[in-house]
Amino acid sequence: MTTRAFVSAFRDALTRLASPPADQMRYLTALGTADLLDELALEFDGYFVPLAGELRRRAPRCESLCRRLDGMLDSDTLGWRFDDLGSDEWSEIRSVAVEAVVAFDEAYGGARMDRFDDAVSWGSATRTLSLFTFWPRSAGGAVPAIRFAPQPDSVRTYELEDLESFYPEFVCFEYDLRFSELPDEVEDALGAYLSQAVGAGAVIAWFGYEGTFHFANILTRSGARDIYGVADASGAELRVNETRRSPAEWADVIESFAFRAFGARPGGGRYLKWGE
Repeated sequence: MTTRAFVSAFRDALTRLASPPADQMRYLTALGTADLLDELALEFDGYFVPLAGELRRRAPRCESLCRRLDGMLDSDTLGWRFDDLGSDEWSEIRSVAVEAVVAFDEAYGGARMDRFDDAVSWGSATRTLSLFTFWPRSAGGAVPAIRFAPQPDSVRTYELEDLESFYPEFVCFEYDLRFSELPDEVEDALGAYLSQAVGAGAVIAWFGYEGTFHFANILTRSGARDIYGVADASGAELRVNETRRSPAEWADVIESFAFRAFGARPGGGRYLKWGE
């Protein structure tokens, strides 16, 4: 695993510690760990220990918070069953993990524009913008036609199957817009593409980095960093240049779009702000 991929995987593990109990249970159930929480701690520890030195140099606040998490997860009084996720100890773990994710983003992503350029090129000459869209199930199973302008060199389309029926009232399609060179005014183009998707009938549409999509983590605060544009009937919002909006402000934006589209998390519960 490359250093960049390892650091990204560490953030994913940290994000899972920061996620609401329902999201944590869905993740662990999908892994097949039964009624056990151990994997959340094992994943975190497996990435944090090798990265501790780098974090101490590059993201000292994140490293300090992670050391605190490490101690909390080693507590003799901490429960390790699904029912224990509602305890004060696990609530405090999630709260500290949220702070650690924000500190990580500020150190690794918040001050850099090149993350977008790196992520859409994947080390190749082709730039790929991945557009994710939700449509009413009544629209049918055919891939909805979207007239993209400015026109990409090519468009690949995929139906993303919601096998666990997190969103039974919707169908989801991914459109990979491929370019040899991105449009000169890339933010204007992204805004146009989002508006064109909503204009074609999508309930909500967003651009996200490839490999970050998962039905159990749709438009959540913890996944906001991996989204660089979102739109619904109310309009579009963008965060291509990560310096223009803080991670917390962007998470608020993503949360507001999620609430308008879905009203609640899959399986129940409102889209709450952290700490509420």
